[in-house]
Amino acid sequence: MKKDVEYWISFNKITGLGPVKLYNIWQYFEDLKTAWKADISEFKNVETLSDANIEQIRELRNIINPEDELEK
Repeated sequence: MKKDVEYWISFNKITGLGPVKLYNIWQYFEDLKTAWKADISEFKNVETLSDANIEQIRELRNIINPEDELEK
C-alpha cells in the first residue's frame, strides 16, 4: 500500500487542491501525514496556496478523518 494513502485521499477531497498544489504541500512537509497534522500557519509557506486554500484545509481537517477514508 502506498505510504500515507489515507492522507492522499483526504487532501484530494479538499476543493481547490489540484495536483500542483498537492505536490507543493507534499514537497514542503515531506509527507502528507505530517502536513495533515501541521499547524495551519505552516501552510502559508507552501508555494501556490492561497488564503482560501488554507482556510479550506483548516475547515476540512476538522471534518475529514483520514483513517475513515480507507474504509470507504
